[in-house]
This record gives sequence, C-alpha cells and structure tokens, in this order.
Amino acid sequence: MSLGLFFKIFIFWLMVSLFAFGLTTMAVGEWIRVVAVGIAVSLAFAVFYPEVRGIRSGDRVSVIVNNSLPFFGRLGRALSEARKNDQLRIRLENGDEATGIVESYEGVLSLPRVRLLYEEKPLE
Repeated sequence: MSLGLFFKIFIFWLMVSLFAFGLTTMAVGEWIRVVAVGIAVSLAFAVFYPEVRGIRSGDRVSVIVNNSLPFFGRLGRALSEARKNDQLRIRLENGDEATGIVESYEGVLSLPRVRLLYEEKPLE
C-alpha cells in the first residue's frame, strides 16, 4: 500500500464530501457516513493498486543482494516492466545494470523489493 496514494485519494474524497455537505441539505451524520465511505475507498485503492499495476519502467526499486538484510537494499530504477516473481532489468544508482526477480510490490513506506540475480559492470 502506498501511503502517498492513500492520502491523495482521501483528500479528493474529503473535498467531494465537503462540497456535497455545503451544497445540499445533508445532515452531519450523513456527511460522516460519506467520509467513512471515502476512507474505505481510499484504503481499498491504495492496497490493491500496486498489485494491479505491477512495476513499470522508471519506477524506483530496492535491490536486495541476499535475504539476510531484507529491509536494506541498494536503490535503482526499473528498465522494464514486471510482475511478482518475474525477472526485471534494473539500473543501479552507480550506473551498473542488473537483473533480479521481483519479490514484493511497494509497501506502506517501502519501495518494491527485487532480489538480485546478477550485476553487469560496464567496461571502461
């Protein structure tokens, strides 16, 4: 789930509910119910959107070398599109290219996680 995506959608639903409350004769109890529906829609969208979208070219990813340090990885950008358990080409921050397998999509505060298979170092 992306926290930023959740807040963007929630703010949109909050604006819609405030406009509806201000322009109609809606009671406060009905407005609270509309806000609750907005929170539910925002949560559902933020949770399921990464699963539907997958990883696209240009997305930032966290590259994990081994499973001993699952939360600390090198940062890179995806060069191709992939889904969970697919191979993905990555350009690391130092310019090297690598290939890895997508282990998980983005979390609340984490980037998509890719397990490194091999890294290509450019010849100079």
